[in-house]
Amino acid sequence: MGKYTRKTERQSWDENSMRQAVEEVLEGRLGYLKASKDSGKLNREDSAKKGLGRHKPVFSPAQEKELVDSAKKGLGRHKPVFSPAQEKELVEYILCMESRLFGLTLDALRSLAFELAQRNGMP
Repeated sequence: MGKYTRKTERQSWDENSMRQAVEEVLEGRLGYLKASKDSGKLNREDSAKKGLGRHKPVFSPAQEKELVDSAKKGLGRHKPVFSPAQEKELVEYILCMESRLFGLTLDALRSLAFELAQRNGMP
């Protein structure tokens, strides 16, 4: 078989350098274009401002959690609903039910996920 060559430059940036660039822009030390060029976030200079702007949150720099979330990678428009701990809880319950030979349908799984979201106060 031949060697695979990547055909796109999407998601080629590092999460830590993106977080650092977002911090610098929020603190006013650098502008969008300068921050994206200095830290090498994006390969094309013409889309640097737009790309970094997509990851810049609209909040005060004191909110650390949103800053971390804004620098995460991800393709597509869908965002995860549950935290990793909540997903683990749901998986453990499903595996427990499976070990007891109680098969769950897709509708039952959806209902469980909905109940978990309601119990945790998610919209």
